[in-house]
Amino acid sequence: MLRRKSAAALVFCVLSHACSCGFDPGLISEGSSIRKLQADNLESEIEWPAYPSEQQLQQEDRDRNQWITDTPHQPGDDLRQALDKAAFPSSTSKGLVILTSGSKFAFDHLLPRWLDSLKHTRDGDLTRHAVVGALGQPALEFCKKSNAHHQHHCAAVSWPGPETQYHFGDDWYVAATLSKLELITNVLSLDYSLFWVDTDIVMFASPMQYLEDLAVDMAVGLERCDVVANFSSGFPGPFNFNTGTILLKATAAGRRFVRSWLGFQKRHLLYWTDADFDRSDGMQRRSDQVTLNNYALPNLVSDTPDRPHYLRIQGLSHQHFPNFCGGPCGCQGTQSIKPPQFIRFENQQGHLMSGRLVCPRHTVDDFFTFHFPCTWSTAEKAALLDTYQAMADRMYPKPAEGHAASSD
Repeated sequence: MLRRKSAAALVFCVLSHACSCGFDPGLISEGSSIRKLQADNLESEIEWPAYPSEQQLQQEDRDRNQWITDTPHQPGDDLRQALDKAAFPSSTSKGLVILTSGSKFAFDHLLPRWLDSLKHTRDGDLTRHAVVGALGQPALEFCKKSNAHHQHHCAAVSWPGPETQYHFGDDWYVAATLSKLELITNVLSLDYSLFWVDTDIVMFASPMQYLEDLAVDMAVGLERCDVVANFSSGFPGPFNFNTGTILLKATAAGRRFVRSWLGFQKRHLLYWTDADFDRSDGMQRRSDQVTLNNYALPNLVSDTPDRPHYLRIQGLSHQHFPNFCGGPCGCQGTQSIKPPQFIRFENQQGHLMSGRLVCPRHTVDDFFTFHFPCTWSTAEKAALLDTYQAMADRMYPKPAEGHAASSD
């Protein structure tokens, strides 16, 4: 049975599975030249909705638990059509797609920036390879309206929850992480491989051929700089994957593992105990990332080919798929001869509202994506997406109209 924690005790975060990870404000200063500038009144006030009645909350609990029990829901025709249109050629499946999902609240703040990033990579427009799962009718309408400027493909996702913001670790947030795994399961079941990308990510170049060429069932982003990408023998422990970026191939092993991961997540959500709730890491331990690292990988797979449940898995390298936890230019940026220059404009709480960043060109040339965990809020994520996209636009000017590069 899912339990509820006081909203006042929960950390604000955006759904679309783009969440904070215990950010240390001093982290980005390492190896960087940072000039902090105060900027007041840049963050708009959040109008919190009226708290629902106890009767409404009880009905929400029943609806949510019934939805969890029913997963996985069957994929709809719109998902099948979207996958067919979005597929990048693949030798091991019907095709490889870029996949994400989110609520109306997440789409309002991040989806336009995410789509602009895919459209303006140095390899050309990637939006035609993107499938966007919409959690609720308002999110679906927003996604379709965005087609006026982009070539992505929208698909409705079974979802009983609200369209407003969720809080990191609350009941609707963890249900949304299950929705993410259900969508991934359905895509794999239709024989498409996928590159899951959270909406708090800037796409610098097309990763499609690189990912297609990886001889793996699964590859996942890494959070810490001291964890290497390639596991030559066995699994390192403890696991430290970040599920903001996930490559999953439509192989028998890949499909089997995700079905098991989904089932494990479902049981974990329905039958967690008060002892689980009271642990120091709180409800964060129920997210898809925590269940992957702490439960699914240690208990559901084997690392030797001659045993059942063997899974070919590796990390996505820091060189090509960096994130903000490793510094403003990622782990590779901290090793460069010339340190990054990061001018930050902050509000009174010390949260980034805008900025200007210069990373070493040879470092950025290796980027496929840049992910923004270890950040404070949706507003800060949006500011970082703008800052990094501006850097990409300066380094890689857009081709003249009618001469856009192709990603295929």
